[in-house]
Amino acid sequence: MKSILKVFVIPHSHTDPGWLKTFEEYFNQKTRDIIDNAVDKLEELPLMKFQLSEISFLAKWYKYAHPTRREALKKLVKQGRLEIATGGMSGNF
Repeated sequence: MKSILKVFVIPHSHTDPGWLKTFEEYFNQKTRDIIDNAVDKLEELPLMKFQLSEISFLAKWYKYAHPTRREALKKLVKQGRLEIATGGMSGNF
């Protein structure tokens, strides 16, 4: 009997704070838009999931996000559609 292989592709973001750019540069030039776009697309596409791996960027994003975006993020996390992989802190912030 043949096994059926199922492959799941989950969009993922990983940016090391302070690696090639400062924490602020990464956040302002890349990560803020990544989180904004992930929240927008997850709301648009109910079968989509996303993983984010730097809690330091998420904390800064959350601090300045509009309250409706914060609520959307909480809802997506509760639904298991936005996953915080490892939740680790790294770099200088």
